[in-house]
Amino acid sequence: MSRSVLTSRSTAIGETRTLAIFSMMIGRFGPSAFQRLPALQPLAEPILFLGRFANTTFIVVFGVTVGFVYFDRFLGPDRVRVLLEAVHARARLRVLCALIIRVPDYVNLGLAGDFDSSR
Repeated sequence: MSRSVLTSRSTAIGETRTLAIFSMMIGRFGPSAFQRLPALQPLAEPILFLGRFANTTFIVVFGVTVGFVYFDRFLGPDRVRVLLEAVHARARLRVLCALIIRVPDYVNLGLAGDFDSSR
């Protein structure tokens, strides 16, 4: 793949990230800004409309970014091993986080004498 194609893709991802950040800022700070600046109220609806796309834009941007990061490894000869290792690593992390989150509840149930393993 040529350098100009990679540069234009990186630029496009960067521009989309910028759009995602701006839409997040508008969605977060826009309503209170328009509340404090009543003279700008006629512009509120079209501007806040852009802020409604913040979550969707972040999902698209980071999904595309992850695709570009793993694309070369996906096409390589060890793609099954790379993909399985990534899935197993994420699964282990999720199980560990779930256990860490639930430990205080189990300790409290045990201390209260209301420990039931079915919970």
